[in-house]
Amino acid sequence: MYDQIVEYYELIHEEFSADIAYIVKLAAQNKQQVLELGCGTGRLLLPLARTGHSVVGIDSSATMLAMARKKILEESKPVQDRIEILNMDMSELSLGRQFGLIIFPHNTLMHLNRRQLNKTLNKIKGHLLVGGCLFIDVDNPVEVADPEDDSLVLLERTLHDEVGRRTILQFSSSRVDNRQQVRQVTWIFDESPDEGGELKRTVVETPLHYYLSHELILSLETSGLKVRSQLGDYDLRPYDEDSPRLLIEATKI
Repeated sequence: MYDQIVEYYELIHEEFSADIAYIVKLAAQNKQQVLELGCGTGRLLLPLARTGHSVVGIDSSATMLAMARKKILEESKPVQDRIEILNMDMSELSLGRQFGLIIFPHNTLMHLNRRQLNKTLNKIKGHLLVGGCLFIDVDNPVEVADPEDDSLVLLERTLHDEVGRRTILQFSSSRVDNRQQVRQVTWIFDESPDEGGELKRTVVETPLHYYLSHELILSLETSGLKVRSQLGDYDLRPYDEDSPRLLIEATKI
């Protein structure tokens, strides 16, 4: 899905930095190498490497990784040398090494169904150092499960590409299946040239799986990982049902 919208993805995320300070601090506390699951185009790889951390990023999208490589090549040689990226399905993780910090960044875990999640967590245990940290960051599942806006087509944002001289309207529509615990999301991107011309429409769909906090804790414990904290935002407030996010730090038992 992301192969189709990689340029839009870049525009959407170029201003998003709310989680960077939190993750860089986690890396500083866990001084060994960092593994990012679903690294995309390198939004987190670069600030981690710039602050001196060695980081491995994996992603199943070759197109996203190609964009990441371009950005990495624009960095200084020391930063480039601290980054390794691999085209890999996280549920098939097999790197033969362990990490002090493994991160599931902003909503990446929501792309995994229950079977994939359990398989990935079992793989993670073998790649996490004793005393290391697994960090999970997802939208508050209580809010994701709310079907209030089902089937409405909403304008999420307006993007402007200064280089490509184009404007993109991003619309979304979603439907919640609470029995299967999945929100089926449709994104519509309408792109028009600034100088006028034919409109280009791109439509993609993706299921976003949500897991309540106690379900994630159970899955982690079943995989041999122990939760050490649950927070509701990057300002370290405790998690509750009204929190914007669910942030979990777990360690190897």
